[in-house]
Amino acid sequence: MAKLLLAGCGKMGSAMLAGWLENPYQKSDIVVIEPNGEIAQNIASRFGVATVARPD
Repeated sequence: MAKLLLAGCGKMGSAMLAGWLENPYQKSDIVVIEPNGEIAQNIASRFGVATVARPD
């Protein structure tokens, strides 16, 4: 189960995500909710975290 859920991952969210991955979170600890498929795909490949389009 994820320890951190990030809703939206634009410029601010990406910066926060990068910082969290430095310490103390692992990639497997984080799930990003991002409805924009192109952004979600970019985030998944750039950071290696799980992404979902909706929180259900």
